[in-house]
Amino acid sequence: MKKLILAAAALLCATVLTVQAEDAAVKKHAKKELTPEQKQLQTDMLTKYDADKNGKLDEKEKAAMSEADKAAWAKAFPPHAKKKDK
Repeated sequence: MKKLILAAAALLCATVLTVQAEDAAVKKHAKKELTPEQKQLQTDMLTKYDADKNGKLDEKEKAAMSEADKAAWAKAFPPHAKKKDK
């Protein structure tokens, strides 16, 4: 009887750990919803600077932005914290 209870408890723990790991993975890859202000700025900047009309600003297009637009972009879309190399 003790072996059955121990096996059931181990199976329950394994199930809980698996579910928690899946939830963490889903949350990690979920995109944040943009605010209306961010959406408007993104649309304005794409209209103004997207030279190849692919719907994204590449490094060359971002370099062509005015200083005021770069500041507005950085404020609306702060850069992600980069992991330090070990």
